[in-house]
Amino acid sequence: MAGWLATHYRDDVDISACAAAVGLHPGYAMTAFRRACGTTIRQYLERLRLAHAQRLLVLSDDDVLGIALAAGFGSLARFYVAFRRAHGTTPAAWRRAQRGAR
Repeated sequence: MAGWLATHYRDDVDISACAAAVGLHPGYAMTAFRRACGTTIRQYLERLRLAHAQRLLVLSDDDVLGIALAAGFGSLARFYVAFRRAHGTTPAAWRRAQRGAR
């Protein structure tokens, strides 16, 4: 499932589709994933999306909305909430800090 998520994290991921890709019932897939990975499918998916967004923030001059959408977040608001929760700052401030560190 982790491999499938790594390939599809930029898409609108449905847990049922992820489970079907590995031949499991969605309920069992969520339980098995959490036991194996120590996190939920949604949390893992968010980490993949945030990692992609971080790469884009450092390596491109794209605007934050474009980066949020390219990383698979459905809206700018969801991206900001996830980013602030993970990093304690906004994407733009994080970008400035990273670029200043080089």
